[in-house]
Amino acid sequence: MEYRVSRPHQIGPAVRDARKKLGLTQGEVAQRAGVSRRFISELEAGSRPGAEFARVLAVLGALGRELRVADAPPASRDLFENE
Repeated sequence: MEYRVSRPHQIGPAVRDARKKLGLTQGEVAQRAGVSRRFISELEAGSRPGAEFARVLAVLGALGRELRVADAPPASRDLFENE
């Protein structure tokens, strides 16, 4: 399954769905990624918008996922011009 992420809080559903698909608890993912269970919980809830990128990548790696960068459609590019 692929997720389009254009805002920091949108990574949460991708992490949660991948974790559940693998049948893992938040604690198990946290242990594999070298982060706290609280970090996983907050990341999934979208309440870690400033989460350290390396930690997010570690979580994705622990779930067998990767981050891909692709050209965004013109409408998506406009989202960040007003911030």
